[in-house]
Amino acid sequence: MRLREREKRDVLLRAFTGLDDDVYTFGEGVPARASVYPLTSGMDARVTGEQETLRLRMLYDGGEPLQVGMGVTLADGLYRIVSLNRWAHQEAVLERMSEGRYSLADST
Repeated sequence: MRLREREKRDVLLRAFTGLDDDVYTFGEGVPARASVYPLTSGMDARVTGEQETLRLRMLYDGGEPLQVGMGVTLADGLYRIVSLNRWAHQEAVLERMSEGRYSLADST
């Protein structure tokens, strides 16, 4: 399956660099394009008590390899990759990071 360019949007991929006092740190952002959708498999969210709005599905076919734990910056905030499947493209489940739980290498 090929991803349609018109469905992609700009994201920044960030390498996970460490965890200090329950604060995640991420490296500088690498620009990329990916398709991002709401996660619609609501059963897991209802069972674990999570809100579905905090999780997204990202489909990515670029050259940068994704890893669990990486950060992804979208227009509405920072997300962390919590699971990953590799097919013809890479499918990642993203979980929104709350303010104060992360620091970024390129932020001032």
